[in-house]
Amino acid sequence: MVKTFNVDLSDALSKRMTTRKYGNIEMPEENLLKVLWAGIGKNRENRGRTAPMPLGDVIISLYVASKDGVRLYNGENESLESISEDDIRDKIAHQDFVENAANVIIMTADIDNYPASIDNESRKIWTHATAGAVAQNIYLAAAALKLGTVMLAWIKHNEIEKLLPLKKGEKPLYLMPIGK
Repeated sequence: MVKTFNVDLSDALSKRMTTRKYGNIEMPEENLLKVLWAGIGKNRENRGRTAPMPLGDVIISLYVASKDGVRLYNGENESLESISEDDIRDKIAHQDFVENAANVIIMTADIDNYPASIDNESRKIWTHATAGAVAQNIYLAAAALKLGTVMLAWIKHNEIEKLLPLKKGEKPLYLMPIGK
């Protein structure tokens, strides 16, 4: 996959904004993969990622809900793996505009992926700091591709946990509808 965005960082920063109106317009798969790569993609050998990960462990996962179902982004091989064929966009947020976005990124974190020596309060702080870095990368990639997004915390956590095959310690954190 070509990971170039052909935009200057200052241009992406100046165009970075929150969008709450979507037209359910499909985007090319290549663009969706670019956005996901910007979020948690592998950008160098070993365990290096586009966003900082505590202790080098990937604790954030990105699922994508669309009319065709739910897929999980695999940052190792930059692909999407089908999880479900159900369209869950209208079940996962309190905001009506979410179901209108062609794709909704569901950001989760596996807090059990930390070493046992890390206390729960540190796990929470590190996880949300990491999620913020991932979200900002997604915002900038969206701006570079002339797409809109918003980071939503007021989401239906319990419903998402029922709808997705999450690991025991994996919890939904945020939603990011993405599109035009």
